[in-house]
Amino acid sequence: MALIDHLLPLLIPTVILLHLLLAPYSKVEESFNLQAAHDILHYGIPDPRSPSAAALFKAEYDHFSFPGVVPRTFVGALVLAGLSKPFIMLTGGMVNEQVIVRGVLGLLNALALICYARAAQAAFGRGVANWYILLQATQFHVLFYASRTLPNMFAFALTTTALQQFIPTPTPTPTKTYHRSQRLGIYLLTITGIIFRSEIALLLITQILSLLLQRRTSISRVIIPAGLCGAVVGLTLTLALDSFFWQSYSTKIVPPIFTTPILTKTFGLVWPEYSAFHFNAVEGSASQWGTSPWYTYFTSSVPKLLMNPFALLFLLPIALSRPALSRPTATLLLPVLSFVAGYSYLAHKEWRFIVYVVPHITLSAALGANWIWIRRGKAPAMAFLLVTSVIATFAGSTAMLLISSANYPGGEALSRLHTLLPQYPSTHRGPVTVHLDVPVCMTGATRFLQDDPLYPLPSSDKEKEKEKEWFETSSTPPTSSSSQIRFDKTETPTTLLTPSFWDSIDWVLSSSGPARVIGNWEVVDVVRGLKRVKVYRPGEETGLRGGEVCTGPGWKNAAARVWGMLEKIGRPVLKGWWVGLEMEDMVWVLKKVPERKGEEVGKVAE
Repeated sequence: MALIDHLLPLLIPTVILLHLLLAPYSKVEESFNLQAAHDILHYGIPDPRSPSAAALFKAEYDHFSFPGVVPRTFVGALVLAGLSKPFIMLTGGMVNEQVIVRGVLGLLNALALICYARAAQAAFGRGVANWYILLQATQFHVLFYASRTLPNMFAFALTTTALQQFIPTPTPTPTKTYHRSQRLGIYLLTITGIIFRSEIALLLITQILSLLLQRRTSISRVIIPAGLCGAVVGLTLTLALDSFFWQSYSTKIVPPIFTTPILTKTFGLVWPEYSAFHFNAVEGSASQWGTSPWYTYFTSSVPKLLMNPFALLFLLPIALSRPALSRPTATLLLPVLSFVAGYSYLAHKEWRFIVYVVPHITLSAALGANWIWIRRGKAPAMAFLLVTSVIATFAGSTAMLLISSANYPGGEALSRLHTLLPQYPSTHRGPVTVHLDVPVCMTGATRFLQDDPLYPLPSSDKEKEKEKEWFETSSTPPTSSSSQIRFDKTETPTTLLTPSFWDSIDWVLSSSGPARVIGNWEVVDVVRGLKRVKVYRPGEETGLRGGEVCTGPGWKNAAARVWGMLEKIGRPVLKGWWVGLEMEDMVWVLKKVPERKGEEVGKVAE
């Protein structure tokens, strides 16, 4: 058992990396920090005193071309790029940098969760900590998104570390000790709210109110010093770094891309998170992205995040009702559920806005799970249901991973493009121009993938000769595939409807097929993606072909094959019924057909 106790925490980083390897692409919500990390790694950081800083940002950095609706901080991307650099140098191009950057973020969140589990062990014992790890590792959303460069997941590592400081201890603790922990927790929550996500301010307030209700803190010795210190550090970092990266004070960028009320006009500074808060909450613009009833977080988001219905129906009620567990459970749940209730006031709701509460709620459930397990001899049925629920939750998470891995056709298409280009030598010297349409960019096409394919694929001598020929005819001297390709991301409808625009385009990754692209084009490849999860009737073919779910050396087609094996076993038991993925053509890889003499080209295909 001692060996299992030591190895069990490794389950969290293992599952996070497994999610990353099976679903390595990204969506548009993750793009800002991912593109920013790429640009910092590849173009460096200009000297703030240099008059050419603004010119470098405008010429090379993605955020000047595609700034988004509200500004975002560069603090997370800067730290992530710095931590990823040694691993990128160590791998020497054997792995795409996107996988490394995301892997570093995933491991940071894994480290935060492991430290949280150790704090739970110190407070409640090894049994509770082990059940916490099992419940946490079998959930889907936290571990799937742990490596994804959403601002919320940068904040998650810090909020988890902060909430760890507030885990109650059953035994009396010296005042000096828990005051020190409280100061660290308040300090981290303050910094996180200022830099990454403004909703953390509400979590900070509910946590402080909870401490005041319990009379376990001091306003003068804990709350004010920690809050002020966190505010000074957070504001200094975000105002200095983000004003520089957004060039809010530069006279060469007029008007500024984004502004912060009062700060920009008076001091030339930008505070991204306050600007986003003002836009979404004060102006109420967040409602443009949809609204939900006030109870949505409690009836949908929290159950979705926990995934295990046994935790909601049995484990949490047990933890709250048993005299020995009720007080620490209430101490854990009161601030986080108050935060969820308070944040329910905003009409626009997404589960990622409250993801920070998951560790505390999961630990509360672990208290109930441990209570059942140590009494398994008296209540074997409950212990059996507990173990079964964990296994079923893990199976559900695995199925969701399979489904999600099929949902990034843009990234898959761009990765395939790198392997296709050497097979079709360019008809002209110079870089090949590839147009990426908007849905392709939103479903996985990133600057990291523009540089190199996701995974270098071994090639035969004949293929290597073709690749060498393509490099020589496209540009000299050859360095990498990225130096031979110029990517175009034009979005303007009037431009896309102009025939002359397509004259300079050699390849297209199109989400609407060749019929919507002006000119004469050859379909070189088609990437299929997830249409929906479908219930198949007896005798109906699932239609899932190998290779449509995930790619990568060693595990290519693995998910599809496993699901196929389960279908062979399970479908006869279910009398021919089955649940599977319905795939459809989503991205077409198009190559321009060279114009022949005397032949008119440039007509819109019917």
